[in-house]
Amino acid sequence: MASQQTSGAAARRYANAIVETAEESKNLDAILKDLTDLEAMLAGSPELQRAVTSPLIDRGEQVQAMAALSDAAGFNDLTKNFLMLLA
Repeated sequence: MASQQTSGAAARRYANAIVETAEESKNLDAILKDLTDLEAMLAGSPELQRAVTSPLIDRGEQVQAMAALSDAAGFNDLTKNFLMLLA
């Protein structure tokens, strides 16, 4: 239970950080669109879900995959950096 609480607290901190940064840089709408698009990509691709969540895949490879996906999707640089941080 403690790890879920810790994970939830960390998720809230990361979410707050990207929202605050997006607001400060006047990119909130773009970041929201990027994250909504990513959510749809993940929902539509079990392979992508495994690629970003599997502990068997090297973190460096996950970062590279997130960078490539972000570039291909045309994500805002803030979104791309955020996703690479999470990876």
